[in-house]
Amino acid sequence: MNINKEFDSKNVKDLLLDFYSKNFEKAHVSIELALHIIEIAWDKEIDIDQKIRQLNRIYKKANTIADRTRVEIDLLDLIKLKENSNLLDIGANKLDLVNKLAAKHNSVTFTACDIIPQANEFRFPDRSTYLQITSNQQIPLTDNSFDVINIKFVLHHLENDKEIDFMLSEVNRLLQEDGKLYIWEESFRENIIDIDNTIETNNNLGILTDYGLTQKFQLLSNTEKYQFILVNDWIINAYNKHMPWTNMYKSWEKWIEIFSDKGFYNSKEYNLGLRLNGKVKQGINMLGEFIRHSR
Repeated sequence: MNINKEFDSKNVKDLLLDFYSKNFEKAHVSIELALHIIEIAWDKEIDIDQKIRQLNRIYKKANTIADRTRVEIDLLDLIKLKENSNLLDIGANKLDLVNKLAAKHNSVTFTACDIIPQANEFRFPDRSTYLQITSNQQIPLTDNSFDVINIKFVLHHLENDKEIDFMLSEVNRLLQEDGKLYIWEESFRENIIDIDNTIETNNNLGILTDYGLTQKFQLLSNTEKYQFILVNDWIINAYNKHMPWTNMYKSWEKWIEIFSDKGFYNSKEYNLGLRLNGKVKQGINMLGEFIRHSR
């Protein structure tokens, strides 16, 4: 995919400038750095490799001076685990989610799997296992062996709908009846949302969804919303050389339809919108909790 072709909407650029500058300012990082990031991304005269190098230099500088004081809840607290749960995290070579959840839940066991090698060490190796898997082949784990499965920002990087279908078939096989599937995606609802209710609900939970930024996003056309998500996701992940850019982004309505066809119903969802939390890297995320139908 030629990412330069995706940088063409003035509305998207203006909202990204607003989104980045406000969060950089809240993190006590120069707004000029935020503006520089967007200008580099938008410059069609710069080749992709040069863009990546320049963006990495800016982010390294921003990260050294950013105020990392937590002002928002840990979103992992939205994952509800029972005592003695067995969780599978798919696409988890860096182990961030597993290590953080293992620290919070001392009776839960974890399996992390990915098609690439394990990148970090487990903090709790007695309760954690890593499995390197092969794309489009059955995961060598026993049927119905997990009561929770987590897939965080993976599906839109799969090659095509056939791979997504296969992945969800494997999840259906591995998840116990009435087990929970947590899906994190860079996505949005096509239908107009009740912004007032969304903001109030999120803010009451400690999620710092911003009214003005989220409203501006909702006013974009669906084509522009896709572009915003793709461009923003590329900016914050361009340094990941192993990341495949397959452009398999979908609306949340479409994801729900796909999950339903594979035997999962949407029991809960969080539309995080655009958040003003002082993080210099963040997406526009949907988090869904799905329950596996009885066979």
